Amino acid sequence: MRGAVVFGAVLAIAGLGLPAQPLEIKLKVIPSQAKADGKIEPEEYAFIGKDPATGIEIMASADSAFLHLALRSPGSGWLAMGLGAAGMKGSLMSIAVKDGRGGWMVEQHVGRSLYRHSRVERSNLASSIAWQESGRTCMEFSIPLKYSR
Repeated sequence: MRGAVVFGAVLAIAGLGLPAQPLEIKLKVIPSQAKADGKIEPEEYAFIGKDPATGIEIMASADSAFLHLALRSPGSGWLAMGLGAAGMKGSLMSIAVKDGRGGWMVEQHVGRSLYRHSRVERSNLASSIAWQESGRTCMEFSIPLKYSR
């Protein structure tokens, strides 16, 4: 697809007993208004969908340099999206977790096996933010296109 980004993702949330299901999203590369600012606006993202296996709402846009993503979980625990692999092993993961002070943050991990992952030494995220609203965990982040496939 010319002038487009195709990326595969694996989504996971706290308390979900199912194996994470891979999905594929295709986006046109267009100028984007998306930014990781803690507010998911209706016109901010070109793609809006919902993963039927997890109930996670997914918003995405791509411009010439970045893939911009927003996720909204149906629950209040951690929230994760892995990019670049059909499963957890080998995926570059962005995880919304609570920090040691009770606030929320986004960490970047790499999947080591089906059930193991570890934090990367240097994050590739251009920007990121995580928060809770109405009992749901939310996360926005931007990642250079070269790391999104």
